[in-house]
Amino acid sequence: SLDFGRGRREGMLISICEDSTGAIWLYTRDGELARYQNEKVDVWNLGGKGRAVIAENGLVWIGGDRALIAIDPKAVRGSAPLPVVETLPVNKLDFLLASKTGGQWRLADGAIQKWVEQRVERNWVYPWPAGTIVTSACEDEEGNLVVGTLKGNLAGGPLAEGLFLFD
Repeated sequence: SLDFGRGRREGMLISICEDSTGAIWLYTRDGELARYQNEKVDVWNLGGKGRAVIAENGLVWIGGDRALIAIDPKAVRGSAPLPVVETLPVNKLDFLLASKTGGQWRLADGAIQKWVEQRVERNWVYPWPAGTIVTSACEDEEGNLVVGTLKGNLAGGPLAEGLFLFD
């Protein structure tokens, strides 16, 4: 078992992926990133709030609360600084998802965008009201994006806000 993220309130695992080299990447809510490869674990503390880690087009994309960072997994050397290829600032990242057909879905700053090879292929504005929380997203068999959301309830618990299909 991996001793990763334990003993910290915000250390829960929020995202996991496998890159093109076969390494497994794990990311915690409090911004700790780990790579498991060849029975060895390397860890980096990126700080901030972790949102997602995905493997796409040979890169590993790390989505934090204020930036998207692309790294080259083939250039990672132990726990040395990460080989950053690109850094994209965001004000608020809600979700990051690798597309089955290539590219990635970015839900950030009130926009839903599908990026393919550094260009926006699809672009929508959030149809839900402010304060809505994106809880999940996936693609259907035709490559359309399906997004699940919750909205906070003044009485305490969340109420289902809706399921949205972008085609």
